[in-house]
This record gives sequence, structure tokens and C-alpha cells, in this order.
Amino acid sequence: MRKTDPAKEIAAFCDALATGGSTKGDVHIANAFSVRPWSAEFLLILNAFMDRTELVISTIDRVDVDDDHRKEMKSHVRALQGLCSLKVLGATWNNSDGGLPLVKGASRAAVSSLSPSIRLWVWYPLLEEQERQGVLAQVEMIIGKLEELQLGDRDFIRQALIDGLRQFHFRLARLKWLGWGYTIAGLRSVITAYLALERDFPNANENTSAAAAMKWTQGLFETVWKYTGYAADAKSRYDVAALAFNVAHVAGPFIAGYLSAG
Repeated sequence: MRKTDPAKEIAAFCDALATGGSTKGDVHIANAFSVRPWSAEFLLILNAFMDRTELVISTIDRVDVDDDHRKEMKSHVRALQGLCSLKVLGATWNNSDGGLPLVKGASRAAVSSLSPSIRLWVWYPLLEEQERQGVLAQVEMIIGKLEELQLGDRDFIRQALIDGLRQFHFRLARLKWLGWGYTIAGLRSVITAYLALERDFPNANENTSAAAAMKWTQGLFETVWKYTGYAADAKSRYDVAALAFNVAHVAGPFIAGYLSAG
């Protein structure tokens, strides 16, 4: 099983943006991830990046280095956080005050070099591309089937499953550089809806819509845990919920305050 870590993911994020361009920073980043500037998806991408930088900063406190080196490492990470500032997002990407010098500069290299130290404390399984495409196809199939179902007065549960699966699909499709930590966290709302489905339809037989929805969703969980190496820990359907809530470390919404600070 391949592995990744938040420092490596930050470097990969920079690499995805490391092309020239005379567009503004917000447009360049949006284009790189095939979203609209300042859309909800755009803000999700910025938030994901800031989550990772804050995770690296907090993990640096656990690394056994001298205080002056620790301070220097944190300064490089904070420099890269400038990619999400209003100043950089509003500047021309390839200008001296734009994002290109940041993603190709010393801070990117310094953060990448942190990977072995950070990985001692935080790491995530990393899918092969074929595995990632397989999971995406499975999610798309489930969404399509769920859209054709009706669960009567419990149909809001079906919609919660669909919404959660779409969020998971977005993270895996657009933020593939984020390994599995952040992506698995996207399954939390799916897990919650799934357990609500089991609670409200405890005696669903094989021929009901509820049973079909549970079967399809459980199949996705089994695929996820197989690829990420956690399958042996999921001995019951309730273990799936525990895994989804505990495997991934996802930091809080840092981006809102950072943007307002400019």
C-alpha cells in the first residue's frame, strides 16, 4: 500500500499550480481544479489546503528538532498559506507578488523535505489511479440507483445519502492529491445517513428499496476499507461508522478567518 502525508500533499498542491499564467490567482487556482472562482467548490479546495497546512504546523511541534529549526519550518508552511490570501488571489499569478513564485520557491521545497519527519506521526493510504477511478465509478453507480428509489416518508434519508456521496465523489475526483485522510472524512455524512437507514428500516427484506440502498452503500464501504487497508478492522456494519469518524484527521475551517484577514 502506498502512503502519503500532509507535507507531501502540500507539495503536490503546489506542483498542480506550478505553471505560468497571466490570469489572476483565483482564476488560476479555479482552472487548475476545474471549478468556478469563489464557488462553494472553490472555497472547499482552499479550505482543504489550509487544513493540511495547519495539520503540518501542529505536527511540527512533535518533531524532534531544535527550536530554531522548528520555527523556520513553520515559517515556510505559513508562507505557503499566503496562496489563500486575498492579496495573492487578486494578483496576477506569474507576477512577483502572485502565487507562482510561492509554489515554485524555497518554501515548497522546504515543506516537501518535511515529509519523512511528518510521516512518523501522520500518514494516509494513497490509492493507485486505477483504484481511484474504480471507486469513483462505484459512487456514480450508487448515486444513479438511489436517484431512482423512493423511501416513502423516509425519503430524506435517501437524499442525505445522495448528498453525502456527491461530496465524497467531489473530494476524490478533484482533490485526488489529498490521499485518503480528507476523502474518508467525506464519508462521514454517508455513514450517518446509512445508519439512520438501518435504524428506520431494521427489518428490511431483500426486495425493498431500503435494503437495496443499504446493500449498495455497504458495498462502497467494503471497497474503501479494502483499498485503504482497514478491512480487517471492520468486523461489523457499526465498525464502518467508527472507522469513518476516526481514521481521518481533518482540521477545522481555517480559511474563513484567513481570507477575512487578507
